[in-house]
Amino acid sequence: MKKYLFVLMLALCSASSFAQTQSNSDSTYVATEQWEYKSIFIRNTHTFAKQGEITYENPDKTLDKYGKQGWELVAVVPLIASNLSSGNAYTNCLCYTFKRKKIVSK
Repeated sequence: MKKYLFVLMLALCSASSFAQTQSNSDSTYVATEQWEYKSIFIRNTHTFAKQGEITYENPDKTLDKYGKQGWELVAVVPLIASNLSSGNAYTNCLCYTFKRKKIVSK
């Protein structure tokens, strides 16, 4: 019984050691694809708008320009501002985030 327990413990230690070796070799992995990111902010053009009246600059020309340069739109996030005295909150601007493959020179 003791011999069986010893062999079992030895097997578990060996498996644990092998798993740690594998995880260490994974940490040295270098990605073959790399990305670069760019964010732009489109501001609210009507700062004192009533609810439902918020308008934004038309970002079409800017989006077309970035698309031609290889940028892909991956997220649009509203940024919220608040008026502390009145307790009101509103969307102050939109953050557009783009990504494209990074050109790595060798």
